[in-house]
Amino acid sequence: MLKLIENNQVVSQYIDNSGKIAAKLPFNPDASTCAVESIISPDGRILGKSSMPQRRTSGCFANVPDNRNIRIFEAGINYFKG
Repeated sequence: MLKLIENNQVVSQYIDNSGKIAAKLPFNPDASTCAVESIISPDGRILGKSSMPQRRTSGCFANVPDNRNIRIFEAGINYFKG
């Protein structure tokens, strides 16, 4: 994990309401090491996410049909289109 941090490959981390890195539930639903939620490949071309962005409210461990807010992917497409 330290190598990912040193290489600036950590894109996002779970935080609590005060903006501090969250190691535990409810703010870190995956109990991920160093509260890492997403990383990128060394060349910056591949993004790996832990959570599902549509699971962002109460009951976050249940699928909510047609409740999708995945603008991170739209933003990536627009970025590479130029």
